[in-house]
Amino acid sequence: MLKLSIIITFVLFLTACPIEDTSNGDKGLGENLNLSGQVYTQTFMTEIDPFANIITYNEYQGNLALSDELGGTGNIAQGLFNYASGKPNNLQPVQDGLSLLTDMYNDVKFSSNNVNAAVIQFTSADNSGNNYMLLNEKTGDVSLLSLIMGGSIIIENLQYVYVDNDITINAKGRDFDYDIVIKMDLKTSDISLNLKKGWNPLFSVITANIDLSNIDFLNIDPEDFDISDIKIGGNLEMSVPLELPSLNWTLFTSGE
Repeated sequence: MLKLSIIITFVLFLTACPIEDTSNGDKGLGENLNLSGQVYTQTFMTEIDPFANIITYNEYQGNLALSDELGGTGNIAQGLFNYASGKPNNLQPVQDGLSLLTDMYNDVKFSSNNVNAAVIQFTSADNSGNNYMLLNEKTGDVSLLSLIMGGSIIIENLQYVYVDNDITINAKGRDFDYDIVIKMDLKTSDISLNLKKGWNPLFSVITANIDLSNIDFLNIDPEDFDISDIKIGGNLEMSVPLELPSLNWTLFTSGE
């Protein structure tokens, strides 16, 4: 089941603790962004237990420098994350800065093409050459038995987007067929996003259904486990939330 981490981590790449003021309203978050919170790591089930959660969160206690490629300053010190940013120093035309939308939706329309944008991506590397990504996410509790019985995994993700002028973005949902690591079928819904000048939260929720019907759990050998036996599909909903959800700052090792 350890390789299930590859699947869920990949899903998170498709969607990246609340800030001090969790009220977004219709004004955005302003020109200055301040983020902080305890950092966690995820532990995935390594022994077959049908009643235990597949994923557990553990407090991270280490230190890491962070890069956002936008000019902000932040780090992780003794497991606590702090970050501050004003206007990013390398904005791109909105079509490029928010290219994740054109990758996931059809008929993406911007109310103005004269707006510049950027999305934060927190990355890091340690002295041992390990690469990390810090995401503001939360994967809901789910047991192996629940998945076998047809249950779903709820994955929430919060990203922070900067635009240098107000903009409305409309797009049509579509189906995706991915063949990276494992075939994955996702469906997005239509969106209408109203972004205000400055920083804005972008909230995504994936309801993932994992088909384990081809796996013989009574005779499974973790060393010979074939990841292609797992099928995953689901729906992705994206919005600009009025209230910021309380998620976890979760540290992932790139490629795990």
